[in-house]
Amino acid sequence: ELNNVGIIFFISENFQVNSPTVINIYNLTGKLILSNNIEMKNGFSENINISSLSTGIYFIEIKNSLFKNQMFQFIKK
Repeated sequence: ELNNVGIIFFISENFQVNSPTVINIYNLTGKLILSNNIEMKNGFSENINISSLSTGIYFIEIKNSLFKNQMFQFIKK
């Protein structure tokens, strides 16, 4: 879920995840803008503040044992 203040990650309690996770946000040129280390657990939710980001297109990368370097695009309005 994304709003103009933060990105919120939700993990269902039925989804068996217990893994250290790195969340990286990159701009369109590939420059690392923000990095967060979080501990994902069952029933997990985390809010990552993106209010400091300028309006534009970004990529979010999720790295842990389950998500092998998954990258998604999002638009900050």
